[in-house]
Amino acid sequence: MCSPESTSALRSGEAIDLQRRTLRWVESLRVPDAPYGRFRMSASTDDTIFTSCFAAYLFDLLGELPRLPQESRKEWLDYLLSFQEEESGLFVDASARGRNLSSGHDMRYVTWQLSTFCISAV
Repeated sequence: MCSPESTSALRSGEAIDLQRRTLRWVESLRVPDAPYGRFRMSASTDDTIFTSCFAAYLFDLLGELPRLPQESRKEWLDYLLSFQEEESGLFVDASARGRNLSSGHDMRYVTWQLSTFCISAV
């Protein structure tokens, strides 16, 4: 029978392993040869500002953002902020206009959703 201490240590080791595997997976979705911060949802999809926000959430949740080099964090922040409209302050993905919004949401909804995601990510 395992003692509470050994069970706790095992859980801790499992958590560290899960964290490492998750970070490797997210990093595998980063767009190569692009400024840091551009991520895809899967290996077979294009990158979007939405998926870059999701990656930021994971990096933050796993405590990795402070470990990134300052230059990488700046590139990521600059990428996110490049979607912000100066006049309205909203974050807009102009390329979403050409996509099939199968969710049934209109561009107004998508813009407000993206703005919420970007504000949370920055």
